[in-house]
Amino acid sequence: MTATAIIRDSYKMNDDYILKKQPQDDDDKESALNKYYRSYNNFMPYQYAIYTTAHARDALFTMIECVGYDNFLYCDTDSVFYIETPENKIKMDAYGEQCRKRAVDGGAYVGSKFLGEPTDEPPLRAFRAIHSKCYAMEEMNKHGDYELNVVIAGIPKGATKWIDGKPVFMTNAQELGDIDNLADGFVFEHCGGTRCVYNDERGIEHIEINGHMTELATSAVIENISKEISDTMYTAGKDYTPLNIVQDAQ
Repeated sequence: MTATAIIRDSYKMNDDYILKKQPQDDDDKESALNKYYRSYNNFMPYQYAIYTTAHARDALFTMIECVGYDNFLYCDTDSVFYIETPENKIKMDAYGEQCRKRAVDGGAYVGSKFLGEPTDEPPLRAFRAIHSKCYAMEEMNKHGDYELNVVIAGIPKGATKWIDGKPVFMTNAQELGDIDNLADGFVFEHCGGTRCVYNDERGIEHIEINGHMTELATSAVIENISKEISDTMYTAGKDYTPLNIVQDAQ
């Protein structure tokens, strides 16, 4: 994706350390546009991004129609998950050949890599999605066995936490345990991620962290958090997010 917001929102911190959005008039917007287009770092016109993204979305819907809506499971910006049948395999092979020919005619290929050509991923035995950027699948590995693979925006693929004074690594698939556990309300404790907490007013003090005495003053601390899966992209009273932070990991 090359599209970006040229005119960004501007914020200013007040005396209470609260960020407030600043109004922008026409002069401010004109200044922002001029600054963007005069920068040597912005070599690609915004219109190119719109053109490219529109064609990418058209290709995505073309693939969905090839596999058939009855067999369609899920799609991302660059992939389609579906149940393969003899009929849609013929259509997808034909579409792939069409993409390869177009790439060759336009010189848009390197070796056996052709621009726009769909490529197969390892076969799946099971697939489950809650919403966009939140899905799990039992995918065949290089040994021919099926293993759980979890993709959730905001949840790392794996994380290390201190447990009983020792670092313990766990993948998000290990924590989920089973594909059927991907449901509204499941809480990732180990792979919940982190957040930065600022300490602006405290004096010098000593606290115990993971069995170590640590001196703290005005500082920022990165701490572990838990996250709960939601079955909707919207949580009442909160920002637009598929994940809802529910508690601090102690």
